[in-house]
Amino acid sequence: MRKKPRIQQIQENDYGYNSNDFISRIPDDIIVSILSKITLKEAASTSNLSKRWRYLWCQIDSLDFDANEKLDKIALDYKLRIVERPKYINWVNRVTRQYKGPSVNEFRVCFDFDKTSKSAIDKWVEFAVGKRVKKLELDLLENGEMLRQPAKNYVFPIKIFDRSVKRQCEGMEMKFLKSLFLKCVNVSEEALTRLLVSCSGLEQLSIHGSGELVNVKINGKSLVLKYFEIVFCSGVKSIEITDSNIESFSYLGPGITIKFSELPRLKEISIGEGYSGFENNVFGQISCCISHLQSLTLDIYRPEENLKFLSFPELPKLKQLILKVGAWDDDSLLEFTTLAKACPKLQRFVIQVITLVPITI
Repeated sequence: MRKKPRIQQIQENDYGYNSNDFISRIPDDIIVSILSKITLKEAASTSNLSKRWRYLWCQIDSLDFDANEKLDKIALDYKLRIVERPKYINWVNRVTRQYKGPSVNEFRVCFDFDKTSKSAIDKWVEFAVGKRVKKLELDLLENGEMLRQPAKNYVFPIKIFDRSVKRQCEGMEMKFLKSLFLKCVNVSEEALTRLLVSCSGLEQLSIHGSGELVNVKINGKSLVLKYFEIVFCSGVKSIEITDSNIESFSYLGPGITIKFSELPRLKEISIGEGYSGFENNVFGQISCCISHLQSLTLDIYRPEENLKFLSFPELPKLKQLILKVGAWDDDSLLEFTTLAKACPKLQRFVIQVITLVPITI
C-alpha cells in the first residue's frame, strides 16, 4: 500500500510564529536590544513580521527621530518645509503614543523647527522627561545646518520644572537627565538656573544659537556638570564659572568676558572669540586653570596683528594644543613656535589654517 507523503506539522503558538524557528526562540529583550541598533524607521517596519513583533519596537530605549534625507531636500527647496513639518510631527506623535517602554535612554529630535511648532515640541519634551530620559537632544537648525534668527527660535519650556516637582511622587523627576544638547533653542538665564538645580545628575550641557542668554553663571560643587559648551549665542556678554567640578569648557562666538576661579578639574578648554580673543587676553581669562590644563584649542584671526597683545604663559601640563588660524596676505605662523615651547609636556600640536591667499610658513 502506497504511503501518503509525510507533511511536517508546523506548530504555532498564540503569537502566530513557528516555535521551532531559531529567531522565534530568541527572548524579547534580546530582540529589542537588536532593534535599538538600527534606525527608528527600520525598527518600526519590523512590526509587520508577525503578531509577536508588532509592538517589540515600541520598547527600544533610544528614540532618534533623524530626518537627514528630508533636511537635505529642504535645503535645496525651502518650500518643502511646509509639507514636511506636519509629516515629521505626526511621525513623532505616533511613536510616542505607541511607546510601551518604561524609560527612554535617548530622545533626539532633528528637524527644521521654529517657535511656531512650540506646542508639539513641548509635548515631546514632557514625554521624554516623563520617561526618565538620560540624553535629550533638540537639534532644530534651519535646513538642518544653519542657525536662525534667535527671535524665531523655539523657547525651552520653563514650565517643565514646575511640573516635575509636582510629579516627584510618580518618579517623574528631571534628576535622571545626564546630557542635554540644544540647537536653535532659546534658553533664558532663569531657565538655565532652574535647569541646573532641577537636573541634579546633568553632566553635559551644550547650547547653540540661543538668543536669550546674557550673563551666564555656573557655580557650586553640588553640580555634577562636567562638560559645558556655548556656541554662537549672540546675546551672551559674560560667562562666569566658579567653584565647580567642570572638566571641559568650550566657547565659540564674539569676544566676551570670561571669569574662571576654583576649577581644579578643568583640563580641557576650547575658546574662539574671533578677532577679539587675544585683545581680551584669553590667557588671563583662563589663568586659574593654566597649571593643570591638558588640552587647549584656540581660534585666532590675523596672527601677526593679534599676537602683539599676547604674552605666552608656561603651560606645564598641556598635552594637546590646537590652533585654528585665520590668516591673510603674508601672515607668518612662526610666532606660534614660542607658544609651543611654553608647553614642556606637549604631545600633539596642530595648526589648522583658514586662508584665501598664500601665507608664509
